[in-house]
Amino acid sequence: MTTTPVAPSPAPDAPALDPPLTQRIERTVNRDQNQALIFYGWNGPRLNDPDLPVWNVLFSYLGSHSGQDPLFTPLRSAGLVYAAGAFLQAGLDPGNAVVYAATDPAKTTDCRAQLETAIRGVQD
Repeated sequence: MTTTPVAPSPAPDAPALDPPLTQRIERTVNRDQNQALIFYGWNGPRLNDPDLPVWNVLFSYLGSHSGQDPLFTPLRSAGLVYAAGAFLQAGLDPGNAVVYAATDPAKTTDCRAQLETAIRGVQD
């Protein structure tokens, strides 16, 4: 019995990516609960990004609760958060890079200011 190799079918065209955001988008969702959730998000790396190991180290540092981390420990010590951290998800398309905090709604302004200071500190 002989077999004839079959060529793989061509991959379908990938959908176009959304253009990069040029301005900040804020969304407020009011719920009947006494907690505010703050998220900052960016396009993360692709799975084949040569800088993926750097991203992994950075977000491991940001998301740790080691006492040396720039998010949870300082914000918790200041009484601003119940929880804070970061996570990274690489993808075939650009992934997700997220920094978050859970806080008392009355402390949202102070918490956001401290989160943004910590993010700028890492960027510098």
